Amino acid sequence: KGEVKAWTVGLKYRGKGVGTALLEEAVALVQSRGGDSVEFAEDHAYSKRVLNKFYNGKFDRREQRAQKALREVLDASPGRGKKR
Repeated sequence: KGEVKAWTVGLKYRGKGVGTALLEEAVALVQSRGGDSVEFAEDHAYSKRVLNKFYNGKFDRREQRAQKALREVLDASPGRGKKR
């Protein structure tokens, strides 16, 4: 099982596939070592919420997008039966 503790892309590279490529590489690395899953760590770099819940909406949406991106990469990985 692989675990992602931090994952970010500089602002000028966002929306260009760099983040997806990083996740694809992480999945491929885990699979090459016999692993069958990759997840974001519970205590990942951006998991702490120090602000009032009202202010966390943006962070929560980013986390949801990251989870979705990882699911899509896993679904498209060769070891999962689905192809892109």
